[in-house]
Amino acid sequence: MTEQIPSLTPPQSAELNAFLRGLERRAAVFAELACGDASRGDDALAAAMRASRNAFARDSQARAGALFWSLLVAAPPLRAASDAGHWPPSLAGLAALGHGARTALLLRLVAGLDDDEAAAALRVAPGTFKRAVQHAVAMPVGGPRAAFWQEIARAVEHRIQHVPPERLVQLAAIRERAVNGRPAGVARIVRRPRWVRPAAGAGVLLCAVALTATFLRHDSSTSDPRIAVAALPAAATPVDTFDADTELLTHRDFEELADTRNAAVVHELDFYAWYAAQLANSRSATPMLLPDAANQLPGVPTGDPHAPR
Repeated sequence: MTEQIPSLTPPQSAELNAFLRGLERRAAVFAELACGDASRGDDALAAAMRASRNAFARDSQARAGALFWSLLVAAPPLRAASDAGHWPPSLAGLAALGHGARTALLLRLVAGLDDDEAAAALRVAPGTFKRAVQHAVAMPVGGPRAAFWQEIARAVEHRIQHVPPERLVQLAAIRERAVNGRPAGVARIVRRPRWVRPAAGAGVLLCAVALTATFLRHDSSTSDPRIAVAALPAAATPVDTFDADTELLTHRDFEELADTRNAAVVHELDFYAWYAAQLANSRSATPMLLPDAANQLPGVPTGDPHAPR
């Protein structure tokens, strides 16, 4: 059964994002140097970040630092040694160490944990961790041990402080996937060929030139035979687009016009409308000029029929 990914509140997401961003450089270098493979290290880093998200959702912020390194050390890609590891020449001394001794030493050099914190990350007693570190630094190096391990420490710190920009983008993508609770998987950067950006710029420039050319004024006096000039026909008035039947059907007073009982006053509707408005706007009784017509129009008030005409 698939485990349900717990949800984070906005403050928890912001806190987790800041926490992981502060650790991602050292954690990525630790994971890469622990197994000698950047790809496997990124897989372990992604797994530890997802597990840290679940811990934050369960209110484990108090021991988040120690918990994160414990989760990273226990990640499957770092749990067992591999013969496919590769270390740069400045850190070749790490390749000669055993898997356990190398992990213990890197918790001190890269993670910067003290004895108790590193022992808690490895889930061993502090005394056991100290003996593992002592065993690592006691390895024959063909010269002064102190100078050798100081050089290793400087090379590790330089690697942490000078992470390439494209690598930082990749680490940020891993962190964002973990904070957002997305499915497992490590984002890989696909590098585009160098000619893509100049070609895109040239395409934009050509489009701008073509657009500008469309606004240039054309000289109609040119004698180019390919250009034909013709006058447009005179515009027709809108009424010409309707025939008499359509004009009647779309008339706003079509119902009154179609009523045969109003045939006597159809042609005087505009007059009656004006006359009715005059009566409606008058406060006093107004003599009726056409009392018979008023009787034919419902709703028109009738004046004094005996008033002089």
